[in-house]
Parts: sequence; C-alpha cells; structure tokens
Amino acid sequence: MDESSPSQTEVETPSIVASGLYLEPFVEADSDKWDELISRSCNGTFSLTRRYLGYHGDRFVDRSLFILDTKGRLRGVLPAAVGRDDGSSVISHPGNTYGGLVHDGSIRGEAMIEALSLAISRYKELGHRRFVYRPVPPLFHRYLMGDDSYALFRLGASRTSCSLCAVIDLRHRMRPRKGRIGPLRKAERLGVSAYWGWEAIGEFWPILESNLKDRFGSTPTHTLEEINEIHGLFPNEVRLVVARHEEQAVSGAIFYLVNSVMHLQYFASNDSGTNSGGTDMAIESAIALAQELGCNHYSFGTSNEEHGQVLNQSLYAFKLSFGAGSVPFEEFSVDL
Repeated sequence: MDESSPSQTEVETPSIVASGLYLEPFVEADSDKWDELISRSCNGTFSLTRRYLGYHGDRFVDRSLFILDTKGRLRGVLPAAVGRDDGSSVISHPGNTYGGLVHDGSIRGEAMIEALSLAISRYKELGHRRFVYRPVPPLFHRYLMGDDSYALFRLGASRTSCSLCAVIDLRHRMRPRKGRIGPLRKAERLGVSAYWGWEAIGEFWPILESNLKDRFGSTPTHTLEEINEIHGLFPNEVRLVVARHEEQAVSGAIFYLVNSVMHLQYFASNDSGTNSGGTDMAIESAIALAQELGCNHYSFGTSNEEHGQVLNQSLYAFKLSFGAGSVPFEEFSVDL
C-alpha cells in the first residue's frame, strides 16, 4: 500500500461536548484552522476543505460557520453558502455534492441538536427563508456519525431529495453479472489497455464533453482548467484512468479518493470504447486500483435527476451489474 492510500488509525473517542456551544462566522484568515479540523474529523472529506472549496469560492456568498465549545476549542465546521439561484436559501453546500456539519466526534446527540439549532437561528437572523442541508453520506465517513440526520428530524426538517448511489463493497463484492464477462474478454483479445496518469487528461476530456453533449445535452460540472487546478491541489486524491485501443483513448474516468472510497466523478466512452470493451476495461482497472490502495468501497455515483424523483434505470442497472449494492444520498430542508 503506498503512502497515498486510505488508512484507519485508532483514535481516542472524544467526550461529548456539554451544552454551551457557540458559533462564529468563518473568515478566510482562518482557512488553516478549518482544514486542520477537517483532517482530524470523523466525517470530513478533502472536498470540504477550504483548499477545495476555494477554487470556486468567488461564485458564492459564504455562510460557513465555526462551532466552538465553552473553552473556545474548535469542535466542528459547517460549510454553507447562499444558493446561486435562490438568494433566500442557504445551502450546505451549493458548490459540492454534500456539505453538512463536520466535527471531531464530540458533537453527538443533544449537542448536535443544539449546534444545528444555533445554525438555523443564525441563518434566520440573516433573513434567509430556507436552510438546505446535504449531509456527508455515511459511505465517506471515517467513523460512522449519523447524529446530524437525527437532529434534523428533531428540528422538523423534511427530506427533499434522495438519490441512489451504486457501490461495490470491496471486502464482500457480489458476483458481477454474466454479461460483464464478454466485454472484458473482448477488450483483452483486442489488446485494449488501461493507463493511470493525469497526463492523459487532454485525451479524455474531449470524450467526456462529447459524451455529455450527445447523451444529455449538458456539459461537465467543471471546466478543464478547473479540474486541472483541483488535481494540482490534490494529486493523490484526484485520479484518472484511460483505456486505449489501437493507441487511441476510447474510454476513461476521473475518480476522487475519499477516505476509504474510490468515488467515480466522471466517466465517458466513445463508440470505439463501447464496441471494444474499453468501458469494462477502465472500470475493472479502477476497481483493481481501489483494492490495491486498501479501499473498502468503490462508488459509481448516483443515477438520478430532479432531486431523485427520476431514476435512470438502465444506467443504474449497468452499475449494479458489476457487483454493486446501493446507498442513498439525501438532502434535507428546514423552513425558516
């Protein structure tokens, strides 16, 4: 296992903080304090650090908060910003798939209810009418901490979105369906190879843009410049695999290494990739790397639109065919 692979180290269980928590607004000068808390948190990820959020920070009006105890010790952070399309809403976080209250393991039970209640009161005082909360999915937690979902229930929140994420448990992978054997063998027979290395981003990006435009009439969430910037900030966490046939890129994927999860961020194939088995070659290569790095899970991402109301069943079934189960990605809303 290399030095960039996921690891779990034993840590002392923090004592639950007593009542008396208070909030302070985040300021850029305290970015290092924020990122240090994320690094030792039970449920933080690199995409919730200020280093990551900062690459597009000028797009949002920030509403992030520090959560401190009575001795002034930083216990948690709440990444949040004003909604771009709805200035009356504050969202945790509009620039990320998820946000939520990230903490050191001490904000549990009643303390979590208190912390989120204080945040709700703060946003109400600022004139916002709705608080949208996207918790960090338990899949990405270093240690399972679901107190925020319980606290939201107690505070009268409603679930406004739920999407299905296909996930392979690499410790107990279900057997892939028989239909997955043929494409992989075909790729091997045709000499399709998989290559790991960011240098191939220039070959992959046009495939991705064309794929999204033709199939969905959309564009990547990030620009090529932005994804290169993110990789420059997090070279160990942001990975690219490209499958090549006859010395041409035909399929590829960008992954985020999130704690002990290899999470698929972007995937695309051209016609040659589909016909040559390059799609399966790229996916199985990524699964193999995840196992080599000691990951517990391989995540295909969600297959939903319209806040979960629409499921792309064929896409979802394709992901499941590799031996995946599923976990929900949720969103909650509090009327202020």
